[in-house]
Amino acid sequence: MLFYLLACTTVEKTSPVCSGDDVPSIELRVYNETGDLITPNEVTWTLDGVQQSMSCPGGFCFIGLEQPGEFRITVYYQSEFVTESVTVKTDECHVVTEKVDIVMPSEDDPCDNITFSNEFGRGLDFVVGCNDMNVYAFDDAQQAQGMLSFFTADLAQQALTAGESVVTYRDIGDDAFLTGALGDNLEQGACAETSSVSPTIDFSFVGISGVAEITMVPIENGNTSNGMGFASIRFFDVIMAETEVGECQIPLGEVVWEDVFVGWE
Repeated sequence: MLFYLLACTTVEKTSPVCSGDDVPSIELRVYNETGDLITPNEVTWTLDGVQQSMSCPGGFCFIGLEQPGEFRITVYYQSEFVTESVTVKTDECHVVTEKVDIVMPSEDDPCDNITFSNEFGRGLDFVVGCNDMNVYAFDDAQQAQGMLSFFTADLAQQALTAGESVVTYRDIGDDAFLTGALGDNLEQGACAETSSVSPTIDFSFVGISGVAEITMVPIENGNTSNGMGFASIRFFDVIMAETEVGECQIPLGEVVWEDVFVGWE
């Protein structure tokens, strides 16, 4: 007969060998929406009711050392902030580092809400006076929503003395000036007229580049009692700079003013 001897082996449990190095509780990375690491303005974190703040240069940093528990992290960048809660646990030796990636939303671009409609050059009401030309785009309630004002030297003189049509070109921002505004009741501000309704200006602009093509036609028979002449003006490649925010540059597109009466009230 064969006898089988069964051996019992007892395995003794040994304690793990733990390093003496402190382990971070959280490894934080901060990104923008395009996936680039960014440096936030500030990072705050709360554990057991105690809040602390820190910087995070380059968008990479550690939060806490050998501290387990419920962390509440808030990352601030520009005018935006993101808050996230993280639970950090422990093993036999240290905390188990949690890796946290936070993507910051893009700050609202103030320029996004500023635009001259492609229809701005159509259906316009012209007001001429104060040595310049003002043009308004009206809404259905007949309140001006957009206004352009153009001035260049010697327009009236050209209209008065030219024996025939004259075409000239003026560089916007250098020898011709184009300003604009978006708002309500803008026509009430023309020529500093006295009105019971005041204009409301949401945004104001100044032309910084582009060209004005001016075709000046003198009034027939030399009758200048009511004005100097007529002008057709085409603006092209014009860039308007918003004057309050200071960083918004808005393309105007092509705008044509046909047969604008040049004169003064």
